[in-house]
Amino acid sequence: MDKKTLAWIGLGNMGLPMARNLHRKGHHVTGYNRTPEKARDLSSLGVKVFSSIREAMSGQSIVATMLSDDPSVRSAIQVSSNFFPPMGSICLSRPFLPLLSKR
Repeated sequence: MDKKTLAWIGLGNMGLPMARNLHRKGHHVTGYNRTPEKARDLSSLGVKVFSSIREAMSGQSIVATMLSDDPSVRSAIQVSSNFFPPMGSICLSRPFLPLLSKR
């Protein structure tokens, strides 16, 4: 399997262990969390944790979000609305948020 480069947006209770495991498997992971303290564990492993979503997404082939609620997803979309990953990138968003998906 080719090693992918990915941005992980949301490094809380679910996102942090997922990003950590991908890093340990040799994938190039960058991260962003609105509460920087929650990302210290990942940063201590050598993962570059950025202070903005735009920086974390830049140049990545996969962008994954693990955000807790509609306001968090909405905020992330608004912050990055003028920036899109390169053509051919894969974008994953979890958890499924039925209220936002109706819009």
